[in-house]
Amino acid sequence: MSEELAGLTADNEREMARADLLNEWTRIHLDAVEVEAARSTITSMREAGAALADVIARIQADAFESMVDVFEGGVARGLDGVSVSANEARRAGFEGTGVTAFRDAATLAVRTMNYGRAGRFLSDGMLYADAIEQSHCRHVMGALSGLVAWASGDWDNAAATGRQTIADRGCRRAAAMARWAVGFVALGRGDYDGAEAELLAALSVGVESGAVDLILPPLWGLAEAALLAHHPDQAAGHCHDAIERARTAGERALLVPFVVTGVRAEQAAGRPAAAEAWLAACAEHLSALPEVARPALEHAGGLVALAAGSTGVARQKLEAAVAGWDDRGRVWEATWARLDLANCLTRQNRFVEAAGQSLDARAVASRLDSRPLADRADALQKLARGHVSVDEPWRPLTVREFAVAKLITAGLTNGEIAAELSIASRTASSHVEHILAKLGASRRAEIAVWASEVERSMAGARRSDQSGPVRMREPALDTMLSIRR
Repeated sequence: MSEELAGLTADNEREMARADLLNEWTRIHLDAVEVEAARSTITSMREAGAALADVIARIQADAFESMVDVFEGGVARGLDGVSVSANEARRAGFEGTGVTAFRDAATLAVRTMNYGRAGRFLSDGMLYADAIEQSHCRHVMGALSGLVAWASGDWDNAAATGRQTIADRGCRRAAAMARWAVGFVALGRGDYDGAEAELLAALSVGVESGAVDLILPPLWGLAEAALLAHHPDQAAGHCHDAIERARTAGERALLVPFVVTGVRAEQAAGRPAAAEAWLAACAEHLSALPEVARPALEHAGGLVALAAGSTGVARQKLEAAVAGWDDRGRVWEATWARLDLANCLTRQNRFVEAAGQSLDARAVASRLDSRPLADRADALQKLARGHVSVDEPWRPLTVREFAVAKLITAGLTNGEIAAELSIASRTASSHVEHILAKLGASRRAEIAVWASEVERSMAGARRSDQSGPVRMREPALDTMLSIRR
C-alpha cells in the first residue's frame, strides 16, 4: 500500500491517504506493543499532518504518543496526555477522534489499574458516545465499565453490565472483554465451572486474534479459578504461559495480576523455591513499570518471606501490599492481602491485630458474597483462636532448611549439600544442626524420615485436589493456547 501511494501524483489526496494509512499502522503497532515502530509512524504522522495543516492528525499523533508513554512506564503522564487529546478533539468537533481517545484513555487506565481515572474517562466517554450515536466505542466502554465495577467490589453491577454488553450487538472484542468481568465475579463467588465457561469463551477470541491484551486477562482468571479450585499445578502452568507471552509481546501491565497468583500456586503445590524463582522472574520483567507492579510485588514478596519464616519482613511487605491494592482500588487482591497479613500477625502472636484484619476481610467477603474469601477468613480466625498455624507443611523449618532436609533424604553429605545449594560447607552444617534442633531429632535418618513423610503428604494432597469435584478442562485449554504460540 505504501509503495502504491508513493507512485501516485503528489497532491493533497495522496497525502490524506498516507496520513490515514499511518494512523492505522500506528494503532497496529500499539496493539502489538511495538513501541519503537509506533514512535516511528507517529513521527511520520506528524510530518504528514503538518504538510496538510491537518489538526486532527496532530491531535491523534499526540494521543498516540501519550499511549506510548504509558507503555514505557510514564503512566500518569500518558493518561493525562490522552485525556487532553480527547477533550481537545471533543471541543473542536472531531467526533470520531474524540470518542476514540476517550475509549483509549479508559482502556489504558483499566490496563494499568488506575480504576478511579478509568471511571471518569468512561463517564465522559460513554455520554459523548451516546450523544453522537457512536456504538462501537460505546460497546467497548460498556465492557470496561463492568471491569471497573468488578475491581471496586460492585460485583452485582459488574455481572449485570457484563451480561448486558455480551447481549448488545457490537464488536467481538467488547463481548469478550465483558466476559472477563462475568468470569471474575463467578470465580470470586466460588462458581468455578461458571467462571471457566465465560473465560474460555473470552480466551478463544484472544487466541484467534493473537492479541496479547485479549489473552492475558482471561488466562489470569483461569489461573485464579484453578488455584481456588485446588489445582495449583494447573494454575502455575497458566502463570508460566502468561509470562512467556508477556516477554514475547513486550507486555508488562497485564502480567501484574499473575505475580501473586503464581506465588500462591507454586507454594500450594509444595514448591517454595519455585515460588521465589517465579517472583524474581516477574520482578525482572516488570522493572520498567514499578508503580503499577509495586502492590503485586510487595504482596508476593510478603508471601515468600512468610513461607521462609521471616515474619518481620513479611509483615512489612504485606502492610505495603494492603495499602497499595487499596490505593489501586482493586478489592479482590486487597482483601487477600489483609488475610495474608492476618496469617502473618498470627505467627507473630499478635492475635488481636490478626483478628481485626480477618474480621475486616470477612466483612468484605460477606458484602461480595465471596465464598473463597469467607472460607479463608473463617479459617484464619480459627487459627488465631487456637494460636496455631499449619499453612506450610514443611514448618517448623524454613524454606531453605526444608531444601536441605530433602537433600539429606537423598543421601547427600553436608559437603554435597553445600555444592548443590551453592553455599559454604559451614552453612550447610549449621542448617543441619538447626533442623535437628527444630525437629527434636538426634540423627540424620530421622530428618530423612520426616522429610519423606512431608513429601508424601504434599503429593497426596495434590492428588486429592486433582480428583475433587471441580474439573478444569485443561486439555482443551492447552489445545486452544497452542494455536497462537
